[in-house]
Amino acid sequence: MMTRLHSISSEEWACKALHNPQWQEPEEQAAVGTIRDLCEGKITSQIAATNITSIYEARVKNGNAELWNLWTAVFDAIHHLGHNINHLTLVAEMARCISRLPAVVDLSGEPIKAKTRAQVFWRDMPGFAYCFSEIAVDQPYLEDLDRELPLDRNNAIQKLLNSNIFGAIYLTKLDPDGPWYDFWYFRTLARDHLMYALELATETYHQIRRAGIYLPAAAMWILIAGQNIHNYCKVDQDYKGKD
Repeated sequence: MMTRLHSISSEEWACKALHNPQWQEPEEQAAVGTIRDLCEGKITSQIAATNITSIYEARVKNGNAELWNLWTAVFDAIHHLGHNINHLTLVAEMARCISRLPAVVDLSGEPIKAKTRAQVFWRDMPGFAYCFSEIAVDQPYLEDLDRELPLDRNNAIQKLLNSNIFGAIYLTKLDPDGPWYDFWYFRTLARDHLMYALELATETYHQIRRAGIYLPAAAMWILIAGQNIHNYCKVDQDYKGKD
């Protein structure tokens, strides 16, 4: 039986995050506090979204539109607070609320876009899906963790599971006319996880251990976003693919 990550409170998580060298800028410090307050029920997802975008708006207008540290703080909370599905739901709702906020505009009144993929702040959630792919679900070392301590392996697997639960929740909340790249990415992520899980062999010891990593994560997409995925398959031939 897999040992779950040690459960910590949102206050404990925030205390550690506020001392993390990666998040020492005033914007990141304020963002961590906002996520903590959201998970503690002190503010709503809408207020959290408004607070975070207000914190970063001046930076975006000044041309420093890098949000990597913001999104990594969000995903760190997902990894460590995912034992409570309500936390994941609140953060997913916060992300949706951010995407619904008015665009940040320049002095000419034109929406400011990220350099990559020309994503509009905040409608297109610049960098959110890419950071998720790099930080939250891209853990190729999982299959090599047999050489590590069992707790290390179990913690890594639990983080992957938390990330997939969040991804499935976020997919159910995405507006079809919302952040286009997020909509495409999370739909594709769901399909790829399901296809990979269905193709897993379970004949050897190591294959079974590999299945123990990926099958629970894939199951979350069915349990949480199964109806959404089914609807995509009915209306989108490209989503069905050759499978």
